[in-house]
Amino acid sequence: MSIRPCNRNDLSFVADLHKTSLKDEVSLLTQSSPSILERFYLECLRDLNFLVNEEDGKINGFVV
Repeated sequence: MSIRPCNRNDLSFVADLHKTSLKDEVSLLTQSSPSILERFYLECLRDLNFLVNEEDGKINGFVV
């Protein structure tokens, strides 16, 4: 397990994790396409503390 700062290369994995983890949530963000989620998280990456948890080479969690 490794907690580290998120980088641009992680954003597609973060967007996929968001979609799969929150698939039952009814919200504008969750209903958005993966590319919109990636753009949203890119803005978070630029302006906020953004960490990912990586295990066995896969991102399995994140916090903004």
